[in-house]
Amino acid sequence: MNLTEEDALKLQRQLAQLLEDFIEQMRKANKDLNRNMVGASPFEAIARTESANDAAYQGYLAVQKQNNAKSDEAFDAYRETCERNNANSAAAFDSYRAGEMTYEEAVAIKEKNDLANDKAYDFACSLKHQNDKASDKAYEAYLNAFDANTKTCDQFLQNQNNCSLSDTVSSNLANNLELTPESTVDAEEQEAAEFNEEEAPEENASSSLR
Repeated sequence: MNLTEEDALKLQRQLAQLLEDFIEQMRKANKDLNRNMVGASPFEAIARTESANDAAYQGYLAVQKQNNAKSDEAFDAYRETCERNNANSAAAFDSYRAGEMTYEEAVAIKEKNDLANDKAYDFACSLKHQNDKASDKAYEAYLNAFDANTKTCDQFLQNQNNCSLSDTVSSNLANNLELTPESTVDAEEQEAAEFNEEEAPEENASSSLR
């Protein structure tokens, strides 16, 4: 299996598309998370966020796995190239020993094959670098998705807390409004009347003694 510059360009396009698909998948997952927050309890919101973050991480691992597989293919091709070129070099020296070519000719063939091996190695390393870079970008996309999902959850919980606080304030305000100044005055007048009724028998008893 020989990898060419055309293969490298094709691989680059594949990596770019794979990363783009992954990022779009993360955006859609965050939108779905926003929709799923409607009517959720705090515990459900946290659980759904954790599930979305786990799915994002698994997605990153899937991208990384594909990229690593491409790197393995590149080094497999490099090893095959080396085996073929080394075999060709060995055959050249066999021909030299058989008197079919000069020593200089055999050395020239080996140098050419060694140079081809070096180029194949550099090419494989270049492809691996592209793959690793694509994996790094996928990891950044995962971190961005994690942050977006976490912010969505935090905002939902904050809104829940604000609603609970608002309900508490409204309830307390309603309770306070039930005690209007008029009702307070009526209560004071009633207490005064009850006090006067208690004092009246004592006054009557005193006047009868006189």
